[in-house]
Amino acid sequence: MRHLTHAARCERCSLHLDRCLCALIVEERPRIELLIVRHWKEALKPTGSAALLQRCLPSTTLLDYGARDAVFDDALLQQPGCVLLMPPDPMPSAPLPLPEAARLVLVDGTWSQARRLVHRLPALARMPRWCISKPARLTDRLRQPHEPWARSTFEAAAEALGALEDPALELRLLSIYDEWVQRTWLMRGRSPEPA
Repeated sequence: MRHLTHAARCERCSLHLDRCLCALIVEERPRIELLIVRHWKEALKPTGSAALLQRCLPSTTLLDYGARDAVFDDALLQQPGCVLLMPPDPMPSAPLPLPEAARLVLVDGTWSQARRLVHRLPALARMPRWCISKPARLTDRLRQPHEPWARSTFEAAAEALGALEDPALELRLLSIYDEWVQRTWLMRGRSPEPA
């Protein structure tokens, strides 16, 4: 039976209380810092993966951008050592070298929102960039990608941390993400869409 849209949600994982994922979340403490610049509208969507990522990686900094009359402080983006994680276009055959990075910066939103954020924020536009060279996973998603290399913010962060720090951390994070996707589909009263 499909749940009503006004069913109570968990404040931490955004799922309906009977599908809550929180008992499975183990907080991780990677050496690499993550900073996410999120389009403000993503904060309103329960399918946005940046908030879940921050729950799994509590050291992650989440900055919302673009809300009317809200002043955006880009001081963290101006600090030395920031590297922007971007999708490759086209996909390179070998990984690009990562500059010495104290902080990996991700942009969260729809593809068009993310693209605009990078162009509108000079600190992002000037930032050195790094991309994941492997193809995106074939898996169930809440939002179907428009390109074969597309990933959610959560997946991109997990894969980057796996490549730069610990492949086991990537697997642990992706298992939580996949379970979140499955429970969200079930919460909506239907089976996951094919990958």
